[in-house]
Amino acid sequence: IILNINSRNELQAYAQQEKMINTCLQSIMLIEEDDEALQTALRHACEYFNATRCYIMAYDYETSQTIPFREYFSHGSLPLLNSIRPIPFTPNDPWLKFHESHRSFLADRADTPETLAMEGGWAQCVMEHNIKSFACHGIWLGKKLWGSFGLLFEQDYHTFTQQDKSTLPAFAHMLEIILERKKKRS
Repeated sequence: IILNINSRNELQAYAQQEKMINTCLQSIMLIEEDDEALQTALRHACEYFNATRCYIMAYDYETSQTIPFREYFSHGSLPLLNSIRPIPFTPNDPWLKFHESHRSFLADRADTPETLAMEGGWAQCVMEHNIKSFACHGIWLGKKLWGSFGLLFEQDYHTFTQQDKSTLPAFAHMLEIILERKKKRS
């Protein structure tokens, strides 16, 4: 991660980010059980970003659907992914294009008409569950886009900083490591 650091506050935030990533990576690598490691990584992400929930979605290319895979939700929130049916997607969905090009798809305001138009099949879910902001990044296993990792903010809007934007792919990569390890063990 290369950042242009212009102030003492930015330097402190960057040091805090690096410490958090290292702590998370160290803790998930020490956990033998892959499902527990996934939940631990999602918890770290949720706490770091102060998100309502973090999730992993798997992509089923045969049926062109996103399938709920894992979720961590903050204290006081209820599970959401269990109530979401698989959501259809098309190869031209803008959010999928972001993931295919290894870019994060972020929305400080998930409810604007422009953002809703880019969300494809997800727009209805965003509106039904009053999601204020979200961020997601593709998860790659081997050379294939396997799914995505995301954050949802339901209480307040979240303005994504440059630091947030650089941290999101790092978390996605940690999840890739765990999922690759899980795949090799099965």
